[in-house]
Amino acid sequence: MKGCIVLIIGLPASGKSTFTTRLVNYINRNHVDMKCLYLDFDKVIPLEKQKLIVNQLDSSSSSSWKENRKYFISSCETYLSLLINSPNSSHGSIPINETTKYLEKIIQQIPLENIEHFDYFCLIVEDNFYYKSMREQFFRLSRQFKLGLSLITINTPIDSCLRRNKIRSNFVDEKIIIRMADRFERPKKDEFGVNVGNEIQLMEISYDDDDDDQLEDENYDVTIRLIRKACETPIENQIQDDDDAHNQQESREMSRKVTANNLVHRFDKLLRLSVNRMMVNPMVVNCNHGNIGKQLSSIRKVLLKKFLNNQLDPDFGEALIKEETLNQRLIEMVCNLIESQLEERKTLIIGGSGGKGDCI
Repeated sequence: MKGCIVLIIGLPASGKSTFTTRLVNYINRNHVDMKCLYLDFDKVIPLEKQKLIVNQLDSSSSSSWKENRKYFISSCETYLSLLINSPNSSHGSIPINETTKYLEKIIQQIPLENIEHFDYFCLIVEDNFYYKSMREQFFRLSRQFKLGLSLITINTPIDSCLRRNKIRSNFVDEKIIIRMADRFERPKKDEFGVNVGNEIQLMEISYDDDDDDQLEDENYDVTIRLIRKACETPIENQIQDDDDAHNQQESREMSRKVTANNLVHRFDKLLRLSVNRMMVNPMVVNCNHGNIGKQLSSIRKVLLKKFLNNQLDPDFGEALIKEETLNQRLIEMVCNLIESQLEERKTLIIGGSGGKGDCI
């Protein structure tokens, strides 16, 4: 029996639960050789309790948010150990202590059962996972239990996330979503120093609008093939001599430099950061006569296309190339580009006779 851990990554209200629920149902209907175990972090620690812990207002816990994340990982570790080695353990024999305080909640979601008669199994964990360090904890679990690892990112424009969030019964503070988007660390195959042949399986699902039905069965089949590949490619402990470790470190450094010098990637990141800031700019929102989120999303795509075709001001390109250019200065320049596009669309007038922000 081969297995893997699948992390579903994305901002709040990006569509993670919708996608994962449909994926699990599709696997259960069409792939009897695979056991799918779905763990939703927000059901282990509900959003309201998360808010209390973060603000240190939870009287039932004296632990910090960071400590509670560690307890969740420890509980997942114990669950995997039981699932793989002792699936028929009685409730009384299951070790529950402070570090595994969330184990019972996990077992309530995905009861322990014998999975030996399946060819494959996958533990799907859904959370925002916007920091690399949050994903690394599950990389270590994959290596510990010799499982594969797949990272699936739900890439939804922030304006769609904010709209969806407003109609949720248990919504997240908009500032938190915007801050997560600003700090989001995009997954990479080699982000934990894994070499070729022992690599992480990556996939990105794009939701460009609010249509939850845009994914077809073909998309789920692609996802399942990725999960199978992860099951066939376990993360294993690797013993390296000093030369191997040094060469791998050099390779990682070179890869990081290539990524840092990828101007298209850098420009797109600046566009996203700038759009996120303008979404919470009262002047932009109040002077808007339409759906500002959709307009900004559309403008981002237009500017990215212009950048690819070398249609932007050469001064901007030179500033982007120079490593010493401050990121804040680059964001200001991108914001100016976006404001110019808004002006062309007759939505805003920037820099009127009395200064910025005069509405039409």
